[in-house]
Amino acid sequence: MTYISADPATCLADRMEISAALRLSRFLPRYMARQLMGRQHIARRVHRDTAGYAVTGTPEHWLDQFVYQRAAKAYWPVDRSSKVVNWRNIKVGIDVAPGFMPNCYIQGIGLIDIGDYVWIAPGVHIISANHDIHDHRLHHPDRVVVGRHSWLGGGAKIMPGVELGPFTIVAAGAVVTRSFPEGYQVLAGIPAKPVRQIDAAQCVDYARDHRYHGYIPEADFPAFAKQALNPALQGG
Repeated sequence: MTYISADPATCLADRMEISAALRLSRFLPRYMARQLMGRQHIARRVHRDTAGYAVTGTPEHWLDQFVYQRAAKAYWPVDRSSKVVNWRNIKVGIDVAPGFMPNCYIQGIGLIDIGDYVWIAPGVHIISANHDIHDHRLHHPDRVVVGRHSWLGGGAKIMPGVELGPFTIVAAGAVVTRSFPEGYQVLAGIPAKPVRQIDAAQCVDYARDHRYHGYIPEADFPAFAKQALNPALQGG
């Protein structure tokens, strides 16, 4: 698919299939808005294809994000209780949706790069910039990377500059303040530290039959990312 939109916001709107009729449906009852979507709308296709996956976006997620404006706009499904800041600085892998679970805070002031099949529990915070200690109006961004098949437990916090390797498990409530790029371990505590190693030979590097980056099919994602995401996330 070729993207010809002039700016990232328009690119997102085009890719999310936000028609004029659907824009106006915010004044209609929700059941009528669902009817306007049609069976082949992107939200319905994703819902059918990803049923039973870790992330199963629904027409309700889509309507909250792009019609009723009750949830953050992003190219992946977001719960209305979660907050996403600057989706352009966030690259999500296949079957990944930071903020899909409730009460998450995903702060993309800096860059966030999340690998495929990362599980993100409720209440997770991923922070990519910290305030200046001398002038709180200023931020210091620092890239966050989460490796494939990792699992961020409930209430875990990933702080700026952290890199987590593949198959990293972050225990519930842990605060990760430094990098563990080697992966294959369980991190727990405040600040988080390794409490158990994971046998890489036993880890299952699975792949889904239907592969989406949020709402966007895998085959279409490189073109979308090139136009809509921060150039610093390209190829990474």
